[in-house]
Amino acid sequence: MECNENKKKVELVEKLSDKEINRWVKYQLKIRGLSIAKIADENSVSRQAVSAALNRGCARWEYVVAEYLDMKPHEIWPDRYDNNNYLPLYLTSDSLKSKEKGNA
Repeated sequence: MECNENKKKVELVEKLSDKEINRWVKYQLKIRGLSIAKIADENSVSRQAVSAALNRGCARWEYVVAEYLDMKPHEIWPDRYDNNNYLPLYLTSDSLKSKEKGNA
């Protein structure tokens, strides 16, 4: 049953914009009695550090937030992760190659 619930969540998230995903994540945390501030406090970092995961992307905090939601980061933020290996896009060889071309 839990697998079915996650599948429904993933299908929903895939249809949302970045702003809507952020609101959805905050809502999911709220119904679990959590918040960005509480996650930050439990992990001894500032609220802004965790908020960065929602707004700009930060693999470390995306992973932490996803864990609180019993999901994987690529399920919540599919546009930030490679579809083949679920690595953050900035860590994939294609994105590294394009950065190297830009610096050349």
